[in-house]
Amino acid sequence: MGEFHQHPDNLIYVRGEAGKYYGDKSENFAIDFGVTPPALVDGADEHIYTQGRRHCFMGEGNVIAGGPVPWPEGDAIIANIDAGLAAQTTRRSQEIKELSHG
Repeated sequence: MGEFHQHPDNLIYVRGEAGKYYGDKSENFAIDFGVTPPALVDGADEHIYTQGRRHCFMGEGNVIAGGPVPWPEGDAIIANIDAGLAAQTTRRSQEIKELSHG
């Protein structure tokens, strides 16, 4: 069971099978996964989707709205965790190279 989590601190976490875990800023998520982070509903600052269990939008620690389960967009993101992790590794390596040559 995977999970997609837009955290209030502008980070996005994707958890996959076998302990696979992605975490990065929203801007980097868009680069690494090739998709724009989903829009939050009005008043929400957090979005959590756990496959087969829950899909909620939260604001100030309270659930303010729900979403569909299953959620195809979230399922696609979770299914692409390997590609997202590979892109993140490549991007970070490039950033390190640019810093060391700058």
